[in-house]
Amino acid sequence: MNPKPLKLYYAAGPGDVAGTFRHWLKKEDDPGQFALTYSSQFFDVALATRAEALAVSTCERAATESAKGITVVNRPLSNRGRQGRKGYLLAQLEAAWNLWRDLLRFRPHAVVIAEGTTWWTLIAPLRILGIRLIPSIHCVLWPPEAPRSWKRRMFDRLERFALRAVSGACLSASEAIDRQLPAGQKPLRFLPTYRRDRIAAIPPADSSAKTFRLLYAGRIVDEKGVFDLLEAFQIAQLCLKRPLHLDFCGTGPAFQKLAQRVRELNLGKYVSLKGHCSFEAFQRHLGNCHAVVVPTTSRFVEGFNQVIVEGFLSGRKVIATSVCPSAHDLAHSVVVVRPDSPKALAEAIEKLAEAPATQASPSESVERERESFFDDAHSWRTQLWRVLDQSLPGRGAPASPAQSLTYA
Repeated sequence: MNPKPLKLYYAAGPGDVAGTFRHWLKKEDDPGQFALTYSSQFFDVALATRAEALAVSTCERAATESAKGITVVNRPLSNRGRQGRKGYLLAQLEAAWNLWRDLLRFRPHAVVIAEGTTWWTLIAPLRILGIRLIPSIHCVLWPPEAPRSWKRRMFDRLERFALRAVSGACLSASEAIDRQLPAGQKPLRFLPTYRRDRIAAIPPADSSAKTFRLLYAGRIVDEKGVFDLLEAFQIAQLCLKRPLHLDFCGTGPAFQKLAQRVRELNLGKYVSLKGHCSFEAFQRHLGNCHAVVVPTTSRFVEGFNQVIVEGFLSGRKVIATSVCPSAHDLAHSVVVVRPDSPKALAEAIEKLAEAPATQASPSESVERERESFFDDAHSWRTQLWRVLDQSLPGRGAPASPAQSLTYA
């Protein structure tokens, strides 16, 4: 007797999975993202395994799409945006309720749950339904370089215990995450995956340019270090003879505050706030810069940080604080500084701006690091396939991911 068709569910977080799905159906990459999206990789796995699949996000643009046995839903949280602890608690409870309701109706064999969907404590009891839960963890569980109150430490212990109860295996974006996982957890490491042609389209940095250009890309929030970077820029500008320029790409709650601070410091000629950037715009700004700066503070719950990778792959110099996991993974190519220190950032900027331009050939180890971000063997979808193959044998998965997990 043939088993029932495989049913997969993906709790995808806040991204616009419906928009990505529409591009995926046309065999296009999502133009809003530089790396391959994780949702498109989920669609690849669903198609390769001939699964009936449901992917749900909390994107504010409500939408539903369905094709090839895959249904995709953008379902905004009604409590999103509420301020304070009460609003945060209500959002967590609503997200957990939606997930429970979906799973009781859909009854999938396996559920991929993006970290941040809701508290693990609220969804751990789902294991009693016999559903295979697969956490996909993209950020550290807590800031490793910031002090925590006893309440936060107790909460983190509870969440780690719940995470262990959810599943013995998980998908992990970095070694920094692995170190915080509960004992006995078996992480499968994945890397962000990039198209060669997207990287090849970025021109080399203009070594003859009079102005040394810096680029920040990410959320405009205090915890990401944008004000530390602005202060560091001002310090470096006063110390250097070479002109500097800084571009901020991104939006966020501190955008207006940052714009006001730029005006107060009379830096409008030297600092540009680009706002939200499409893939093409970001590609252009990356091509114009000499160095990428990632000034994340110790207070931020950091992920792998793909901006560091994108600077590295494009041949730019990269400065990043030690709280960024990818800064350590790419230690041969990244200048790592301590967090919460505009002075340390400024010193790193000054050294790079004063250094003579060289076109040294990359070492063998650096070349291997580059290749890993183009290699499907390290991708999220290949690691997901491996978890499914181990936990759901005989469900129609291909003999190997390379046989049928081809880019859409």
